[in-house]
Amino acid sequence: MLALWLAAACVLLACLRRYMTARPPGFPPGPPRLPFWGSYWFLFLANYRYTYKALSAWGRLYRTNVLGLHIGPFPAVALLDYTAIKEVFDNPDCQGRLDGFLVRERAMKQRLGLFFTDGEQWKSQRRFMLKNMRDLGYARRSPVFEDVVSQEVRDLLDLINGDRKDEVVFADGCLNLPKALCVGGANMLCHVIFGDRFPPAEHHRLYKLADMCCLAVKEVEVTGGTVTLTPWLRHFTPKQFGYKGFVRGTGFATDFFRVALEEHKAIADTSDDDNLRDFIDFYLNKLKQKESNETNNFFKEDELLMVATDLMLPTIATMASLMSYILLQLMHNPDVLAAAQKSLDATVGKDRLPTLDDRQRLPYIEAIIREGLRHQSSVPISVPRRTTAATTIQGYPIPENTAIVPVLWSANRDPNMWDEPDAFRPERFLDKEGKLIKDKTLPFGGGKRLCVGETFTRHHVFLFLSALLQSCEFSPPPRAALPDPEEHVITGFSNTPPDFRLCVARRT
Repeated sequence: MLALWLAAACVLLACLRRYMTARPPGFPPGPPRLPFWGSYWFLFLANYRYTYKALSAWGRLYRTNVLGLHIGPFPAVALLDYTAIKEVFDNPDCQGRLDGFLVRERAMKQRLGLFFTDGEQWKSQRRFMLKNMRDLGYARRSPVFEDVVSQEVRDLLDLINGDRKDEVVFADGCLNLPKALCVGGANMLCHVIFGDRFPPAEHHRLYKLADMCCLAVKEVEVTGGTVTLTPWLRHFTPKQFGYKGFVRGTGFATDFFRVALEEHKAIADTSDDDNLRDFIDFYLNKLKQKESNETNNFFKEDELLMVATDLMLPTIATMASLMSYILLQLMHNPDVLAAAQKSLDATVGKDRLPTLDDRQRLPYIEAIIREGLRHQSSVPISVPRRTTAATTIQGYPIPENTAIVPVLWSANRDPNMWDEPDAFRPERFLDKEGKLIKDKTLPFGGGKRLCVGETFTRHHVFLFLSALLQSCEFSPPPRAALPDPEEHVITGFSNTPPDFRLCVARRT
């Protein structure tokens, strides 16, 4: 009997060893896999809190920038430097998206929106959205955009200067960040999507929306984590695996737009092209056309709701977090803050707010924003892709339906590309004459799947950040320490600083 047990144990160990080491032919080097979670077990071993740091650590161990691993039973490749990531972003065979439990759980049990769709469905929604929202001031420079953002900037400065009160985000001379910076981007998108913005008296509605959007992006990291592989675990510890917060936060944003959609359907006339006011009107008009071509089959109300949700989630959470992170870094680097304000004083003065016309004349402000995007890596892991055909990456043969995981944080901290990569130094983006050099970061992705919000985000962050630096003085709150921007990071879909307070006063 003992011999039988020993034989069975040997067979089991042999099968486990074969499972752990099995890989597609020519696959890149990387950690083995175990049942259920694949290589996740070894990622947890390297760094339980930060998946992107764990992937980077395994890449250093295997001395590779193309790391082969498994997400559960499925092969995956993590890309850890600029060259490999840029190659994949430009590769037409790497434009697919992964399907899975969370992808459908967030979208009414369907595969909808812009983030997690591909093929003709994704192309039709992206094409329609860009075509019509550009006319409304989104994804390009326009007077409409600048007017709305300028009003949002003035509303915030009125709060700081004491011309109005809102103790939710400003009390005892201190801003509550990142929440105080969520309203501007949210209101701009509301203006574009359903033709209205919320005045300060109604900002409480946007605060709730901001809280739920931030909850969604903080709860689950972009690969989906272990809950995508073992979804039954959510029934036992839903908060620990992020399922509850992610679905609840996304659902709140979707319901927010559902109310606006129903109001439009009740009062709007979308039969006449001359009466279309906002993106919901354009979309309802598209639905009324009832075209018979195949592309039109992808247009439906649920798709509209998820497209709007996918625009709002990163807008609220990521932009406010980025600006808060930059302000935090400026507090830790007062010489950078002083240089930025000196540049604004010399170029813009104090009699008007900065405009987008000043952007090219303020390269140091632009360099600060670029350094914030590089150093923080607001999106540490770009939304994973899927190979739609067999291809090669950096000479490695990659099978069809392999998950591709671009680790932007690793590329942005690559010592072979960046001098002192852990230091916050905006000057790295300037030449000896103080002019901007080529930006070798990819914070918004690239290729055909370049983030549709890149132009919107860069313009918005520039206008808000430059206005705050021009008009305000900053200091730590009394008897309280500011978070360490390197150590105190909440990671999920994006990297977010913890909530903190920053004293702000009118700059005299």
